[in-house]
Amino acid sequence: MSKKIKRLTKQEAFNKVWRWFVRDKKPQSIKDGYCMYRGPMGARCAAGVCIPDSLYTEDMEGVILSVPTPVFAKVLRVFPRGDLIRNMQSLHDDGEQKGTVFTAKMRKGLMYIANEYRLKVPSR
Repeated sequence: MSKKIKRLTKQEAFNKVWRWFVRDKKPQSIKDGYCMYRGPMGARCAAGVCIPDSLYTEDMEGVILSVPTPVFAKVLRVFPRGDLIRNMQSLHDDGEQKGTVFTAKMRKGLMYIANEYRLKVPSR
């Protein structure tokens, strides 16, 4: 029997992305110039952070999240409604940076997103 996965709230999705990239300083998930939901050495993109492990498949790679396809049907049911995930994903995908430059960009961009969506920035 499979466990039902509940839809993330906007705050829950934001917290996951903030913790992954800002608190934990995880790297950008890009390979050969292309974003990957799950990349080398455990890297993830903003959307990939919010995809439950039980729903992720390698078939998702190379498919644009905003395009309705069967491969994302179940995943889209757990993402919060609206464009929050797409906006965090766009922030992640905007140019290839490494290390502290990427972390600083994500911090600044996510602070802006938090303000726009009236979300709280996690304290830890």
